[in-house]
Amino acid sequence: MLNMGEAVKILDLARNMIVLNGLVPEKDIEIKFTGLKPGEKMYEELFRDGDIRKDTGHSDIFAAVAGEADSSLSEEQLQGLKHLSTDGDITMMLGKIKELIPAYTGWPRKKKAGVESRESGEGNEAKPRGIEAEPRKTKGELEGEAA
Repeated sequence: MLNMGEAVKILDLARNMIVLNGLVPEKDIEIKFTGLKPGEKMYEELFRDGDIRKDTGHSDIFAAVAGEADSSLSEEQLQGLKHLSTDGDITMMLGKIKELIPAYTGWPRKKKAGVESRESGEGNEAKPRGIEAEPRKTKGELEGEAA
């Protein structure tokens, strides 16, 4: 996380941009309040319950680490995940990841024409902004395309 400094009100920013362009707010350009759009927030949560703030050595940069990140997975758990990943059942694999790492929140895969949606899995409710790339295909999906 980066320390971005003091918060700036959007209204002040809009007025400053109008003035910097040699115009008069509310005379030359009207400022309208349209309300929140779906998915927009009035504030952003920086930490989840149980997150730990870790120092990075720079005063304006720090890391938020999930509380359970301090515990490592056993060799048996890792082998189980490896087995599920080669099995081709992404729903089972994501369920196991969610079980082992409660803070994990995956995101739904994009729907493809003629392919059944896999968006119903628990923990798939959030998609981070800016991530548009498709997840890697599983061995089962690749074999299905070859057939």
